[in-house]
Amino acid sequence: YEMRLSAVLSKPPRKDILLALKPVPGGGWTCGNAMLDPAWSTRTQLHWLTADGRISVWARTRPVEAEGALQFGHVRELLPAGALDL
Repeated sequence: YEMRLSAVLSKPPRKDILLALKPVPGGGWTCGNAMLDPAWSTRTQLHWLTADGRISVWARTRPVEAEGALQFGHVRELLPAGALDL
């Protein structure tokens, strides 16, 4: 038995993008090249920081239960325009 934490980036009509969240030895979490900032994160917002200073804020607009997990209903990226264009 292994539990994996993940997030899904949805922007219809594009295919969903699965983001793997991984624990950091000694505590904390990473997602891609970003690390969760526990000082700024709250129950309703997760703040992710990259080594080059970019910030991504995942904001929960309302709790949604799906398969036993809470989902964040809105993601706001604080990145240069077009940085997430896929």
